[in-house]
Amino acid sequence: MKTQDNVETIKSMGRVPKHAGVRSGFVAMMMCLLVFFVGHAQAEPTVANQYLQVAKNNFAVAKINFQIGSSYAQAGNVAVARQYYTIATINVAQMRQSAALLYSQNIDTLNRGLYRNLYYQQQAVAYSNILQIQAQVLSLHLSILSQSPLSTSSRISAEISIAQINVTLLNLEQAMRLAQI
Repeated sequence: MKTQDNVETIKSMGRVPKHAGVRSGFVAMMMCLLVFFVGHAQAEPTVANQYLQVAKNNFAVAKINFQIGSSYAQAGNVAVARQYYTIATINVAQMRQSAALLYSQNIDTLNRGLYRNLYYQQQAVAYSNILQIQAQVLSLHLSILSQSPLSTSSRISAEISIAQINVTLLNLEQAMRLAQI
């Protein structure tokens, strides 16, 4: 009895359902489309845009902490000013990390040809690099302010760095957007 069941099972396994070819073709076509769209999704600069947003958010928080620290420093409250300058330094360090990841993503986009306008993609890479450098300079100024909160020259230098980063972020965002148009 078992032998006959096994034979019938083997025979049924050998049978091909009536629409198996159509199903196999449909499955193959869907797999190709899936691979195509997954590859296409990677071409979108969403990861770079996310790093840009994180960098912008960290920068915004750093600016607020810097401004609060500057207010306390001008009021003569050195201890509280030091705390806010230290927090701003941490925020800028986080921004630098996001800027480094953003630079890597823009380089990857350039190297893989995942752009529509080469000139603007090259600009995005350049601005990403400039952002890293400017963030490092701001970090140095804030570190000095963390040690010497009443240093007027370091505060002015930090304000200049903040203004430069604002411009760079605007140019970077525009270049990234135009590279995909």
